[in-house]
Amino acid sequence: MQSEDGKALVSRFLLKGLGEGNIAVVDQVFASDHVLRSPVLGTGEWIGTDPIKGAIEEFWSYGGGVSCIIRRQIAEADRVATSYTLSEEHKDHNGIMISRVVEGKIQSSLVVASEGSEPEEEMVQRRKVFN
Repeated sequence: MQSEDGKALVSRFLLKGLGEGNIAVVDQVFASDHVLRSPVLGTGEWIGTDPIKGAIEEFWSYGGGVSCIIRRQIAEADRVATSYTLSEEHKDHNGIMISRVVEGKIQSSLVVASEGSEPEEEMVQRRKVFN
């Protein structure tokens, strides 16, 4: 897969999936056995697409809506690094997602993110991965 195709695939997830709440995008862009790692998960990892769908549902369940801006993307071979900002009604989340794209699907991802302001309530684990 060309580097630009990988960037488009990751962008589609961030803009349509997280940014618009379109859960159907997850199965279109991620491999069914996708592996997600994040410091929030410690040494654990999420396998498959259901946890990602749950994170999108969690973000959108608060009713304020979410928007996503891609700040920068760099692609080299099968890797895509994306800097992004997710904005909710009262807070922003800045993150970096490093993805490995194989045969037209995101096979694995590492997400590191921080919140721009103090959380109003305790978040569930699956939501924290993308914030």
